[in-house]
Amino acid sequence: MQPALATLLAAAAFAAAGEPQARRVSADWFACDDGKYAVTLSRHYRSLFTIGRHRVVDLGTVRRGEAVWLKRRIEYIGLTLEVMVPAQAPERYVLTQLDAWSRRWNIGRLSVGQKPWWWWFSEKSLKGVPLQGAVALEGAAGESVTLWLNDGRIDRVSFHCRA
Repeated sequence: MQPALATLLAAAAFAAAGEPQARRVSADWFACDDGKYAVTLSRHYRSLFTIGRHRVVDLGTVRRGEAVWLKRRIEYIGLTLEVMVPAQAPERYVLTQLDAWSRRWNIGRLSVGQKPWWWWFSEKSLKGVPLQGAVALEGAAGESVTLWLNDGRIDRVSFHCRA
């Protein structure tokens, strides 16, 4: 095996081993775009370009029946969005993934820097789940959000939404 490839494989194995497994919690009340814990971003695609300095990466196209969707990643400082944009209606988008690690971005109740203790224990499925470490809330529609909690505060959040 070539040394560069061996180094790359070792780094990938270390990264996978170093990331702690999230506690998985069934949260049928969670959805990315609906309810109390939904992402609060503008619904218009063009307005995503006005919220901060960014870089757009085209990830390709997806065909669903007659419809063609453009898959894009928008990278900001402290926030990354992956969206699907219908070629027939480029003013709309569907969020597929969101990763935030900066307090700069207010994306709703599950924003970095928030202390979720005031609502955490009112959700029956979260009773007994400590506000520490990685917790993955899995919604009924196949959507999920992973929260990295440190001392009761959200340090990082990652949404995975149905497209």
